Amino acid sequence: MGEMNVAQAVLAFEGADVVVYPPVNVREGTEMWADVEDMGAGSTLFSDLQTAGATVEQMDRIGVNIERLRAEGRTLDKLYGWSTEATTPEGQPG
Repeated sequence: MGEMNVAQAVLAFEGADVVVYPPVNVREGTEMWADVEDMGAGSTLFSDLQTAGATVEQMDRIGVNIERLRAEGRTLDKLYGWSTEATTPEGQPG
């Protein structure tokens, strides 16, 4: 949204005040529309970073930090108490 530049985004993801999407936890053929929307929303980050001029190294740093944040439990599903069987409150496994 243009509220921060690439360097600021990289620094933000190195902190602990960021909440990220959980890893996609669906099997092919069981996806719900909400799951597909979440996959799309999560993928726009790197597209936006590339458009803003991020280097491969900067995007790699953010990717590593996304994995770190997930490992620390700093994900939307934990924050909102979503089911561990679905990636969104609406989605249910098939």
